[in-house]
Amino acid sequence: MAGKRKTGARQKIITEQALAMLAKHGLAAVNIAGLAQRVGLVPSGIYRHFKSKAEIVDAVLNLILERLTGFADAAAEAALDPIEQLRSLLQHHVAMLNDNPGIPSFVFAEAIFSTQSRRRANVRSIVESYLARVARIIERGQELGSIRSDVEPTAIAVMFLGLIQPLIILRQITEGEFDAKRQVETSWPLFVEMLKVRGP
Repeated sequence: MAGKRKTGARQKIITEQALAMLAKHGLAAVNIAGLAQRVGLVPSGIYRHFKSKAEIVDAVLNLILERLTGFADAAAEAALDPIEQLRSLLQHHVAMLNDNPGIPSFVFAEAIFSTQSRRRANVRSIVESYLARVARIIERGQELGSIRSDVEPTAIAVMFLGLIQPLIILRQITEGEFDAKRQVETSWPLFVEMLKVRGP
């Protein structure tokens, strides 16, 4: 049992270091020799924990997607009005984008999915779970009367996700020059205005 815990801990360290490598420079920066050096192993030591680079890629992808849903869970549990919970969630996304510019291109890279239908299914499952979490925040806002009730929560959740995806694209095509934080500050009031309950 102790051996399994040690192996699990080492796998987590390797996965986190692989994420750190690709977060700054993309998937091409992740190589077994460099990864081994970061975690204090010889290259063959990596293969005691992962059978291949593809397994490491899967582990990193799962870690990223777990963090995204973790953001949504943390926002939902915060002692804030639902609209402020959504704003907090959006700010977490922007912070991750600024600190880890390589992550979006990795998650949505054609090479990641082109031969891996299982990966596509995994990402789809996590995205759907994420949207469901956002929809629950919106439903709570509707119950409290702070978010209009004449709109389907899932539709609003998709629109919320739509605030984030263009930021990813613009950051990529401008090689990081696009100011995502400033854009969020500009677009957020417009999104909130759309959510507001209308008077009679």
